[in-house]
Amino acid sequence: MAEFAYLAQCRCDPTNTTDYFTTLTAVQEALERAGTVPDNIQLLYTTEMSRGRFTTRQEEQAIQDLGFGPEGALMMEYSRNPAEMDDETIVNAWRAKVKNAWDSGNDSSRLLMQANDAFRIIAESRGSVKLHNIWENSKDKMMSPEQAYATLGVPKDADDDIILPVYEMRVSMSNLSIRTMLIAL
Repeated sequence: MAEFAYLAQCRCDPTNTTDYFTTLTAVQEALERAGTVPDNIQLLYTTEMSRGRFTTRQEEQAIQDLGFGPEGALMMEYSRNPAEMDDETIVNAWRAKVKNAWDSGNDSSRLLMQANDAFRIIAESRGSVKLHNIWENSKDKMMSPEQAYATLGVPKDADDDIILPVYEMRVSMSNLSIRTMLIAL
C-alpha cells in the first residue's frame, strides 16, 4: 500500500518527486535504525535509488558542489528560477568544476564523478531539457586531458596557441573522426 501511494504521488505530481523521495528515504532510514525494514519498502527504496532519485539534502549538496552559495568558488547564490539564473550559468559552473577536477591530480576521478553527479541532479531538479541533454550527451564522452593530448598528438606542455593549428592540421590529414577531435578540444 505504501509503495502504491508513493508511486502515485510521483506519477501525479512529478514536480515534487524529490520531496517524496526525501520522505521515503527518511522512512527507510528510520525503519533501518529500528531494525525492521519491510521487504516492500527496501525494494521500493532500492528501485528508486537505481532510477537516480535524490533527496533535497543531495540537491543542496549538488548546488554547493558546483560552487554556488556564499562559501562556494563562484561566490554566487543559486536560483531555481530560470528567469534569475539561466542554464548557461549552470553549464559554465559544471565545466569549471570538470576542468578543476582534471587539474587536481590524484583525486581527479572522484572530483569528476562528483561534478557530473551534481550537474545531473541540478539538471533534473530544474526540469531543464537543455541541461539534461547536455549531461546525457557528455556523460560517456568525457576525455581526460592525457587522452586529449594523445588524440591530438601534441605534448602535454604544448601552448594553447599551438593546439588549434595542430587540431586543424590533424583534421585535414587524419582519418580520425572529427567528433573525437572536438571532444579532445
